[in-house]
Amino acid sequence: MEWLAGDSNTIYPGRECTLMVSGDFWALTTTAATVGQKVFASLTTGEIATGAAGTTMAGFVETGFSVASAAAAKEVIKISTWSK
Repeated sequence: MEWLAGDSNTIYPGRECTLMVSGDFWALTTTAATVGQKVFASLTTGEIATGAAGTTMAGFVETGFSVASAAAAKEVIKISTWSK
């Protein structure tokens, strides 16, 4: 990715990074999403997937976020810690 590109998960050495642990955010999902599902984050790429709470997904960790708007795979969804 190019520095200041429109989409990148690259955090360059020495650059600041704000981590968000609560709130409502838009995110691109790799799986179909339905309202109420939990959000899982890839441990290697940071991509997200959705699934039932307590589900085990290889290479992913369950987050504190839930799906707040439904969408097909590869579409943008709203994820939230407040809307459960």
